[in-house]
Amino acid sequence: MNYHNDLTVSHDAKAIPYCAGVLRKDGARNFGFVNLKANPEAMLELAELKGDEALQHLVEAINAPETGLMTIGCSSGFVTEASCCRKTGYVEISFATDQMVEDAQNYFPLFYHFSRALSDAHFDAHVHFSWDLMPARFVESDVDGFTIAINVNTGFCETPQDAVDIWDVSTQFLATFLNSVPPMDGGPLF
Repeated sequence: MNYHNDLTVSHDAKAIPYCAGVLRKDGARNFGFVNLKANPEAMLELAELKGDEALQHLVEAINAPETGLMTIGCSSGFVTEASCCRKTGYVEISFATDQMVEDAQNYFPLFYHFSRALSDAHFDAHVHFSWDLMPARFVESDVDGFTIAINVNTGFCETPQDAVDIWDVSTQFLATFLNSVPPMDGGPLF
């Protein structure tokens, strides 16, 4: 087994929607929350998705009308050390209904069934999936609840293309899984 899949709980809360951040020293920037579930055409303009077709596919799969999930944020990039590199990124998701986001326990079955899917498929990519459950305030809905960020980090590779290949396989597997999550009970968050 080359992959790792783990779940942590963070106490760092955030308000959603959140605004764009300032440009950081490393040139990265947080571009703010965009409701892609209600506005799928906005994906074409999302800076975080430019140049990463695999991440774009993952975000499209999560926000598809037939799913019970939506994205909160995403990003990806490369990490280079000495003569090797890896691809890293995340997609932060929540359930699309107020009733489902209110209870942190509702997220555990996603993690558990994804773990089972990896095992059942004999998934063999050298990648680390790290799920981070965190509190959130959904301002427009006046709901206190939770989101979960799924970090995807490939192992170090000899070439950037090797890292991209692992990233693509890993995010495709995650996209297929998350796209199968049906709509849930409750009112829409946005």
